[in-house]
Amino acid sequence: MKNTDYRGTVRILVDVITTVINLSIMAQISKNCYRCNRNYSRQGEVSNENANCILKKQQFTKKKEINDKKYYAEDIKKLRYLLDEAYQQMQQGQYHYAIYDANSVMRETMKILLRYKNRGYAMDDLLMNIKICERKKLLGADKDFINRMYEVYHICECDRQRFDKGKYINHRKVHFVIMQLKDLLNFVEREIIYS
Repeated sequence: MKNTDYRGTVRILVDVITTVINLSIMAQISKNCYRCNRNYSRQGEVSNENANCILKKQQFTKKKEINDKKYYAEDIKKLRYLLDEAYQQMQQGQYHYAIYDANSVMRETMKILLRYKNRGYAMDDLLMNIKICERKKLLGADKDFINRMYEVYHICECDRQRFDKGKYINHRKVHFVIMQLKDLLNFVEREIIYS
C-alpha cells in the first residue's frame, strides 16, 4: 500500500470516531435536557401541559437499589400529585389532558410495581406490563380489579381520531379512570411501602 492509502484510512477512522463521540454527546444532552416547558418553575410547581414530560425526564431516575422503599415512596407521592392534577383538569372539562396525565400515571405505577416485585424488570409497553402483573398475580387474585385495569388501559389508549373529536371521552369515563388509578396507587403503596 502507498502512504496515501493509510492517510485516507486514518481520515475515515477519525471521522467515524468523531461521529460516534458527537452522537454520544448529543444523546447525553437530550437525555439531560429539562426544557420541557418555558413555564417550569424551580419551586416545584408543575403546569398541567408539561407534567408528563417532566415525569419522564427527571423524576423517575434509575434506582441505586431496586428494592429501596424510600425511592418508591417518593415516586408514588409524585404520581399522586399528577393524578390530582388530572382530577383538576377533569373538573375543568379538559378531558384530553386529564386522560393523558392519567395514562402517564398508570404507566409509571405499573413500572414501579414490576421493578419492585419483578427484580427490576419492566417493559415500556403498558399492556404487556398489565399482562405480566396478571400472570404473576402482582395485582392480587381479584379478577375484577384486573379487568378494571384493562378497561382503564382501553380508555386511555382509545382511538385518537375519536378522542380528538371528543366523541369517546366524557366526564364519567375520565372519573372512572382517575378513581381506578387511585385504587391502583393505594394497592401499590400497600404492596411496596407497608409490606
